[in-house]
Amino acid sequence: MSRGIHAPFLEETMRNRYYLYFTLPAMLLMSAVLFYPLGFAVYNSLFAYSLGSTPEYVGFQQYIDVLLEPAFLSALGRSGVFTGVVVCAQVLLGLIAALAMDHATIGKKAFSVAIFIPVMITPSAAGLIFR
Repeated sequence: MSRGIHAPFLEETMRNRYYLYFTLPAMLLMSAVLFYPLGFAVYNSLFAYSLGSTPEYVGFQQYIDVLLEPAFLSALGRSGVFTGVVVCAQVLLGLIAALAMDHATIGKKAFSVAIFIPVMITPSAAGLIFR
């Protein structure tokens, strides 16, 4: 008597495919809500609008003008530096806080509560307001 190949991972993969069918309508709706306004905004950005006249198609010229503007490039550089510094500082401070909390013996629970309080205040306030 010959036995076939038993592949439980294939059975689980087939079972998990049903979850995709249940989430597909929500994914399609969310994609439409996200991509339609984005596409409409990109389409509108290809035209030059002036009050009281019909829009004039200018293509990507407005994007080229902005990318060649020195003030825009300066602001973009400052924003990039600011973002890099803030992200690095937050990661470093978070790592230091996590290591301090992991090695602490005194006040570990108080520190955990102090960190978690802001997370709970917003839903609690919303629950009280919209009772």
